[in-house]
Amino acid sequence: MMTKKGLFAGVLILSIICSLWLAIATLSDVFKEGRAPEEVATAAKLNPLNATNYYYLGLIKHYDRENMDLGNAVQLYKEALLKNPLYPNVWYDLAHAYIQRGDKDGAFSSIENYYRLSHYKPEGIWNTALFYYIQTNKIDTSLQYLKRLVSIYPDEINRVFNLLVLSDVGNEDILSNIISVNKRFYSEYLRYLVRLNDLERAMDYWNLVDPDSFDRKTKIRFCNSLLFSERYNNALSVWKEVVSNSEMTPSDNLLYNGGFEAPLVNGCLGWIAHKKEGVLIGRSRRNQYEGDLSFEISFDGRHNTDIFALRQFVLVEPGSRYNLSAMIKTDNITTTNGLFLQVYGFRCDGLNVRTRTVRGTNDWTEMHRTFEVPSGCSAIVVALRRAKSHKFNNKIKGTAWVDSVRLTKVK
Repeated sequence: MMTKKGLFAGVLILSIICSLWLAIATLSDVFKEGRAPEEVATAAKLNPLNATNYYYLGLIKHYDRENMDLGNAVQLYKEALLKNPLYPNVWYDLAHAYIQRGDKDGAFSSIENYYRLSHYKPEGIWNTALFYYIQTNKIDTSLQYLKRLVSIYPDEINRVFNLLVLSDVGNEDILSNIISVNKRFYSEYLRYLVRLNDLERAMDYWNLVDPDSFDRKTKIRFCNSLLFSERYNNALSVWKEVVSNSEMTPSDNLLYNGGFEAPLVNGCLGWIAHKKEGVLIGRSRRNQYEGDLSFEISFDGRHNTDIFALRQFVLVEPGSRYNLSAMIKTDNITTTNGLFLQVYGFRCDGLNVRTRTVRGTNDWTEMHRTFEVPSGCSAIVVALRRAKSHKFNNKIKGTAWVDSVRLTKVK
């Protein structure tokens, strides 16, 4: 994986390329169809009112690696502007030539003229912002132009995030200058940091902002990233903002939504449901042990299914004992491989246990298992599973309901 330093170097190079794009693209026209610099000079003499010829000559003097002549380039750019003062590309390259000569006043005046002529396009605002950011290091001024850019063109936001994050602009500056422009940017920035896997910066940003500013899907995605990076305390703090207090289970039950009364979260520390061909799953009102709903799973009898129908990550204490239990009701579950609960360690060894398998037709009956969490194991997975059968008659059919799933610490 590329390091953040490497990413910054990459984005800086890309930004410089973008800032020079106008010049390079235009300069390439000089040599189109064999046009040599001498021909451009001749064309300028034959048609002295054509600003483009003087601009081309200025580009040649400006960007010739071996014989750069900034003084001559500036004069040629000025000559082009005398012919056509509404030529934005000339103002842009004149600004670069001035800054290379150390003439900041001339550079700032020229880039502002460029902006006035090109602010109606996203590239015009972006190029102006890059000029201040890269060529003059006027970060505050650049931020104001970037703010205008995303205010008018919100789809440019990720390009702005790339520039600011990978060059280490602080979250507070990004928040006050960029994110505050549009409510949707609050969640977009957090998703951007998750994609970048910069969880340190993401947590810093999370702590700066009211959690209600983020949509639920983004919170779950962030929580998942923290969980899979084994930042369990951070994941738990985010999780508490995903679910409301009314959704939280009793304190003695470590599983969230063990009675399936709330919708499945499908992420982080909630139930994650898995679909497979020939299997129907979901919350059901047809049968319940307690409350109004249970979890129903139905097999069509045409597949030898191996499925983790439900999974939930749980944070636990290493070395402690826990009791897992659930109520299950079945209707004609076929094959010798029915349904069972399984517990295994997440990113740790030494734990993989299961309850008895339930099959056939049964009224509400309990599945349970007591186990000890090995040392060095801070997270486990509780799963409702049907394992693939190796018997000849292996295509499972029937329906089951699961309710009142509980995980409690043995005192």
